[in-house]
Amino acid sequence: GGGAEMESVVSLFKTWLSVPKPKNSQELVEHVVEMMCIVQKFQHQMLRHGHTTEERSKGDAEWQQIQKAQEQLAKEIAQMRETLRKKGEGDGGQEYKTLSVEIANRKMMQLLVKQIGLIDFETKKDVARLFAELLKAPCPGGFTTQYIIDNFEELVGVLLEGYRLVEFSSYCCGHMIRECIQSSDLTKKILYSPFLSELFVAAQLEQFDIATHAFVTLQELLTTHKKTVAVFLDEQYDTFFPKYTELLTSANYSTKRQSLRMLGTLLLDRTNFNVMIRYISDEGNLKLVMNLMRERSEAIQLDAFQVFKVFVGNPDKQEPVLAILRKNHVKLRQFIANNLKADPTDDEFKEDRQAVLDEIEKLATEHPPQAAAAAPRPAPPQAEAPAG
Repeated sequence: GGGAEMESVVSLFKTWLSVPKPKNSQELVEHVVEMMCIVQKFQHQMLRHGHTTEERSKGDAEWQQIQKAQEQLAKEIAQMRETLRKKGEGDGGQEYKTLSVEIANRKMMQLLVKQIGLIDFETKKDVARLFAELLKAPCPGGFTTQYIIDNFEELVGVLLEGYRLVEFSSYCCGHMIRECIQSSDLTKKILYSPFLSELFVAAQLEQFDIATHAFVTLQELLTTHKKTVAVFLDEQYDTFFPKYTELLTSANYSTKRQSLRMLGTLLLDRTNFNVMIRYISDEGNLKLVMNLMRERSEAIQLDAFQVFKVFVGNPDKQEPVLAILRKNHVKLRQFIANNLKADPTDDEFKEDRQAVLDEIEKLATEHPPQAAAAAPRPAPPQAEAPAG
């Protein structure tokens, strides 16, 4: 039964620990791969018998073997990082090439990523650092950007799916994904992959640290390689922005605020001009931003105003957008003049606010509301727009 299976796993750990210490990169990678295969077996058996790792009695033989194996794994990952550090010394370059090629050939990183939930936190961090260091010093046939593209689902896919799993550690997943984002080719691959939606899900989770890490990663993804992102947003506008709207209406205050700020950044970036025009021509987006300006949080009100001013400043407004601005011109001017207060020394904000107030007033006077259209009248009396 289960006891015998567990014993066999324990004996595997014991055997693994008794093997002579690896002498070179090839043996080192081989040893780590064997270890991860045992961990996988152990995990399957624990799950089959309804245990979680946390439930194990710290005193039992299996637990002790696992702890020893964890310590040995940590040493071996650290040894690999040491090989990386010495790549410029003596024959360190050749040893490093062997290491990178072996890691790629034996799919070591795939095994570590898949089982990262079972590795202790410090070793997780070392795995993330090793991942980053290998990418920073690519060698032909080794662990490179192209290798990650070729093994995308087993590496980046698993990391993105793992974001929402607490035991995966959003810190370590994020570290590795953000390293991938340094490459425009990998950025493109992530943007167009079905795994992108995992970041949107993770950014809305209640666990603050996971949501925060996921959003930072999403932000880096959308702002590092601007031309790649501009083409993506243009081509995938209809699938991307409904997902983005979920962030803007999220119950998570931090996610809502950060995504609103980033929307302003994206729309005001010249690279995204086509996307900006499309976004501010949609009256649904205008309504969303007007609602965000009415939020109780002053910070969100001010961030929403930064997006609202782009709608108002558009010299070529679409008719439905014009209709909303004209219909609400009195309320809008009162609200902006009375409620939006920034730092008194912020002259740029004051100028923006005045420009928006002037433009809304101009719209109302150029085309009076329908009811008054029969007899042209001068501008509405000042009483309707309280002094700011």
